[in-house]
Amino acid sequence: GWGYWALVGQALATQAIRLALVFVASDYRPGPPRAGVGTRGLVAFGGYLTAYALVTYVGRNLDNILIGRSWGPAALGYYARAYFLMSLPLMLAANALSGVMVPALSALEHDRERLGQAYREATRAVALVGLPLAALLLVAAPELVRLLYGDRWTAVGPLLRWLALAAMAQTVVASSGWLYIALGRGRALLLVGLALTTVQAAALVVGNRWGPRGVAIAYTLASLALALPTLWAAHGVAALHLAATLRAVGPVLAVTAIATAAGLAAGMAATRLSDSWAVLLAAKVACGVISFLACGLDSSGIWRPGPLRGGGGIPREGHDGGAA
Repeated sequence: GWGYWALVGQALATQAIRLALVFVASDYRPGPPRAGVGTRGLVAFGGYLTAYALVTYVGRNLDNILIGRSWGPAALGYYARAYFLMSLPLMLAANALSGVMVPALSALEHDRERLGQAYREATRAVALVGLPLAALLLVAAPELVRLLYGDRWTAVGPLLRWLALAAMAQTVVASSGWLYIALGRGRALLLVGLALTTVQAAALVVGNRWGPRGVAIAYTLASLALALPTLWAAHGVAALHLAATLRAVGPVLAVTAIATAAGLAAGMAATRLSDSWAVLLAAKVACGVISFLACGLDSSGIWRPGPLRGGGGIPREGHDGGAA
């Protein structure tokens, strides 16, 4: 009965409940500021992170603003549904690890060898989860849209297929932000965020001339073009070797590419036998999963446990955290 205000109330209630739970669970109680307790650096670092969050928030929502203003609410609805599905691989893969990896990498700041090992293993773990999910969206976009949203939302499919490529690129580079935060390089993170957001914004403005599809294509091309520069900048800040990270993620990328090709080929073959979207979805998923697992078992080290599973990459209780 509250209409769209119910969505506002839901967001406010969620944050209020979270605040109350944190307040009860934490020993910290806010008080007046005190001099000489070393908070100046923390406040400055937090300011950089806040500014970075603001910049990236604007960048993430510029596509919605452009489409809604230029092409109307219906077009924005289709694009928003596609973008939501595109973001799922990253949410499931990277966001789940970020709360653990940032403090873990920070503890290894003075041991760059172990820091590099932990970062590479975490990046590979994110890729191992996120890349296959993004490939699934790419291969079976039309069928997944029908399954999840129904026949009235078929216009989401072509948009999702383009955005799935962006999801692949973002899955690989998502962990780069951990390095800036773990090493206290807030200013560098803000500068990189400004540069990346500027390039992406320019691409979106150009792509908007061709509607939601043009925006999706522009977003994807920008994500692919910025992937390597993003990784290069983060590795430079942390004094890590980019080639080592690419070697760690390379087998997962290769296996995902093979599985994607197999799924697309299965879909083309199934189209000749049946018009049912359910049959097409089953054929694509089955062939893609089988190909991924089969090639993965034959790929060197793709399933190999690394430092994240006890080889010394992440400090544990009773260890010193890795000062060299």
